[in-house]
Amino acid sequence: MLDLEDIHRFTSICFKRTAYGQDANPLISPLSILSVLFLLAEATQGKTKNEILNSIHCNLSNQDIQKLFETSKACRTSNEIHIQKDIFDTLVPNFIQRFTGKICKTDDLTGLINFINTISFESTWSKPFKDIDRDWFTNQDGSKSRCQMMRRIERMYIENQSFTGFIKSYTSADAFMALLPKEKNYDSLLRSIEECNFTQLFNSAYPADVEIAMPQFESQYETDLTNFLRDLGIHELFTEAADFSGMTSVHLRIEKILHESQIKFSQIKTVAFAKTIATMDYGIDFEYDSRSVILNRPFIYAIMHFDSVTQQFIPVFVGVLNQL
Repeated sequence: MLDLEDIHRFTSICFKRTAYGQDANPLISPLSILSVLFLLAEATQGKTKNEILNSIHCNLSNQDIQKLFETSKACRTSNEIHIQKDIFDTLVPNFIQRFTGKICKTDDLTGLINFINTISFESTWSKPFKDIDRDWFTNQDGSKSRCQMMRRIERMYIENQSFTGFIKSYTSADAFMALLPKEKNYDSLLRSIEECNFTQLFNSAYPADVEIAMPQFESQYETDLTNFLRDLGIHELFTEAADFSGMTSVHLRIEKILHESQIKFSQIKTVAFAKTIATMDYGIDFEYDSRSVILNRPFIYAIMHFDSVTQQFIPVFVGVLNQL
């Protein structure tokens, strides 16, 4: 059975780094980032490989991540390596044999080799929103935006010193979690990000009637992960000392690692997609208490995938809505 603590820890690290102090609406898939780092670990040797594995503190593999989604109706993931045709012949045969993803030869690349992971999610709500009306969302800067506010009564409530929140289920057995900071100022949101542990908060939910209101929205986000990964302790990968001898006879290094994501919440369903690219260059009925969580100002959210093997929920997408 997989020990998922490593994934939960990596999720917290990634979310705090990418979401803290952002004016935009940050959204990441930690599992997509982790998958590309595993691809790079497969392709490297020596100090380069050790820096990657030591920095992510994770005893899992790409095969383990693939297994998480084997029986999923909503989540899909894939790993690919796209290689310039003139570099393909330099690949070490053993690497081609043991690589579990797809290797493609192409002339249409921004780099010599691109390591790519994609993760997608699409599922309908178990109970679609019935009531929708025009309302206001207060943005991070204090301005207000008109939005379509979706409303309904849900049955799982979250509350601690920092947040109120709720869980809303999908037909796929996965779940959406929303976390609304108790204090309304921006400094409070930043503190909430620092204190955010998605797994603990999800597991703390308890039955209660919850009047919820949530804006219908879609969000896109892009970020360069290179400096973040350097801060984690991955240095040699981006230098001329990078050791890719386990993959190719050509002396190469990683130029940059980019992450892009998008998500759309509607009355009926949620659709989300993430891609991470490493570009290489030379060199039941109870009597419930009643609560309400009205998401009409910045809040934190997560798509939680249910792993049927471990019977645990894993954050696949995590984000913040700062503005509409």
